[in-house]
Amino acid sequence: MATSGSTGLPKWVVLDGDALRASAEATLEHLGGPGQWLQPLRLGHIAGWQVWTRSVLAGIPPVLLPTGGGHFSIAAFAEASARMNLAQRRYTALVPTQVHRLLSDPVGIAALQSFHTVLVGGAALPPAMKAQLDAHDISTITTYGMTETGGGCLYNGTPLPGYAVRTTDDGRLQLSGPSLARGYLGDDELTTASFRHDQGRRWFTTGDLGEQRDGVWQVLGRADDVINTGAKKVLPARVEASLQEVSHIEQACVLGIADPEWGQRLVAAVVLDDPAAAPANATAWLRGALRDSLDAHEIPRDIMVLDQLPLLPSGKVDKATLRRLLTDSGGTI
Repeated sequence: MATSGSTGLPKWVVLDGDALRASAEATLEHLGGPGQWLQPLRLGHIAGWQVWTRSVLAGIPPVLLPTGGGHFSIAAFAEASARMNLAQRRYTALVPTQVHRLLSDPVGIAALQSFHTVLVGGAALPPAMKAQLDAHDISTITTYGMTETGGGCLYNGTPLPGYAVRTTDDGRLQLSGPSLARGYLGDDELTTASFRHDQGRRWFTTGDLGEQRDGVWQVLGRADDVINTGAKKVLPARVEASLQEVSHIEQACVLGIADPEWGQRLVAAVVLDDPAAAPANATAWLRGALRDSLDAHEIPRDIMVLDQLPLLPSGKVDKATLRRLLTDSGGTI
């Protein structure tokens, strides 16, 4: 199965049936038992495939979301939700972009409220979005995992039964559990570098930085995404979280683009709930709004307002396309 390719070219990961089964069984145990699933994710990615695995183990066919030309539709999601078996526990798995769209419409909110549990993964769930879900009494679990771990293995920052988490000396998350992949197809060197046995367990070293706070694991962002600007390091996820706390900002993505003076220039792309809310100079407006929550070197130098962020088929932000767009524009609006 291919990785999402959100930060580069996809890699082919080899997973066996035992790994898929272990992941699905751990999820169902955590959720309190099997149920019927709504399938809004593509089968070409592990999160979508695991919906089917859980359904097969439960012996309950999932409800399929109409493709609608390949685009996620609030109406289609609501219609599919209405076709689910009310006698079963009802589950679905979404990425934050899909949750964002559903929360923008009363029909989408009502559909989300019909589920016993909604799994949200693939990217960080903004605190403001989580607050909206809680305000509407929508039961959600944030998940963290990847193709190499057979799917999500950290639920709300806590390892599923049989899994373990630790960090390397440089802060990268390492995951261990029964659903780890065999390795990368045709790439023994990368397999050896990424998977290792230690202390009686097999571990996978992720590309993400993380830390444990009050017993809960926090993902700080990808190690490769750390931006070096003016000899200082910036975690994009921290800046994105602050941007999403600003009034009228619905989505944000922060990148570093090459700069002859700073090495990398910190730039951001944002999507507003009301494009008319942005003043003539959106960069100055947003830079001013961030001064109380971020250090000076963490505030983007340029900010572009977009109608929507470019997305991959998995629903994740297509950072390669966005980087080209910001680079070609010079990072300015």
